[in-house]
Amino acid sequence: MPVAWYGSEEQKERFLRAATSDPSGEYLGGWTASEPPGNPSGTANFDIPLPRPAGVGLTATRDGDHYVLNGRKYWPSSAGWDEQGVNAQTVIVRTDPEAGGTEGLSAIVVERGTPGVTYKYTDKEGHRLTSNAAVGVARAAYEKALDFASNNTAGTLKPIIHFQNVGYLLATSHRRSRWAGTSPGAPRTTWTSTTSTPNSWAR
Repeated sequence: MPVAWYGSEEQKERFLRAATSDPSGEYLGGWTASEPPGNPSGTANFDIPLPRPAGVGLTATRDGDHYVLNGRKYWPSSAGWDEQGVNAQTVIVRTDPEAGGTEGLSAIVVERGTPGVTYKYTDKEGHRLTSNAAVGVARAAYEKALDFASNNTAGTLKPIIHFQNVGYLLATSHRRSRWAGTSPGAPRTTWTSTTSTPNSWAR
């Protein structure tokens, strides 16, 4: 959504078109602002009106046509289907260490596969329970969709589950929910970097 609200036309064309025209339906966007706990940094209250080191500590330094990111984030909204990152992760970074509040902050889109970005588990019971709850919701949604498709003809002579696309979507949902249920833990969180992001992707 930050790209839709505040992005340049170039950014919208690059990221929104990719998200809305992906034939596989697997394109994911993400958002992350929170950082590891510490003193005084590490806060979800990322627009705290104090300069660094309070508030957001992940820095983005201009290097020619790119930004180099250094730091860690916690609890991204998604770590991707395979926990290797989403297609486009919007990250709140500090571009001006001397300015407090939102004046020193920027949002940068970090693409999946960007060198230097890694994910790992934060092994907390709440995260494991949240992950399990999400899997439960996904499976319940699948069962509901399966029941609907098996009994609704939509005006045709047979239930819509017999149509290829419906069956394909249900099979994909079933596979993903089963895969998530066998994945230990919750989404990866911490990502570290010395990573270079093109300047045109920052806002």
